Amino acid sequence: MTTGSLRMVAILLALHAVFLSAFLLRLFGLVRPGHRLGLDTAPATVESYANPHANALLIVHGMGFAVFYWGLLSALSANRLPVGFIRPALSIAVVVLAIGLLSWAFLVFRSWRLLAELDRGHELCTEGPFGFVRHPIYLACDLLAIGTAIWVTTPAVLVGTALVIGGGDLRARAEERILLAAFGERYRDYMNRARRLIPGLY
Repeated sequence: MTTGSLRMVAILLALHAVFLSAFLLRLFGLVRPGHRLGLDTAPATVESYANPHANALLIVHGMGFAVFYWGLLSALSANRLPVGFIRPALSIAVVVLAIGLLSWAFLVFRSWRLLAELDRGHELCTEGPFGFVRHPIYLACDLLAIGTAIWVTTPAVLVGTALVIGGGDLRARAEERILLAAFGERYRDYMNRARRLIPGLY
């Protein structure tokens, strides 16, 4: 592997570390948005809503990431990366986009949870990236995987990418069901304004 390739690999791995760190910081409550933006609070009558399959869907999504990272690390250790500049540069650009989208979503969304559940006081965010897609955090995960797969196209990475995308889509649908149950027509109107994952398409 050339010096330039090693530098690109180091940049890609550093970007993955930044992406995953953002999740950990938010998961453990070390970083929380301090302002309210385009938020709609669940009705006071709401006690709790949870999808009974939330844990299973999280496991499926997690397995996708496990396969993805196993494939990525296997490819790097075996030095199975295409040579050149365009694919690595494009890969890094898409991963940077994923980090930007994730950070933007976390900055405006106060009620983020790892599982598909909500309770009294949950806030429906429809601004920032949520004005374009209903699930920008899952989209960011998809972009992270797709961006990496642009450069590292081994079977394991491609399978992991497909599992990440499929798992995120299943979790998005599960969340939409409980949000519809909690917010009713307000969420249905929002669904009509913003696509699930791809602006203007899906």
